[in-house]
Amino acid sequence: MNPQSKKSALIRIPVCETDAAVVEILHDPTDPCSWIVRRWSKRRLVGKRLELSRWFNTRRQAETFTRRLDSVRENREH
Repeated sequence: MNPQSKKSALIRIPVCETDAAVVEILHDPTDPCSWIVRRWSKRRLVGKRLELSRWFNTRRQAETFTRRLDSVRENREH
């Protein structure tokens, strides 16, 4: 059997969604050390664009990073 034919589905965990961007955590349940944080910017006419993609070894690391992203966004708005 071809190993690529057995693709696992990533679990998407939405973290934050605003009018301008979406932040999500992705996880492959078959690989316990793959936690991915992605931030997409929303565009009016062409959909969304990937702005950031970072890989982490644990869910805790990924969640800590998303909190830092959120605090940076809040500081820019003030």
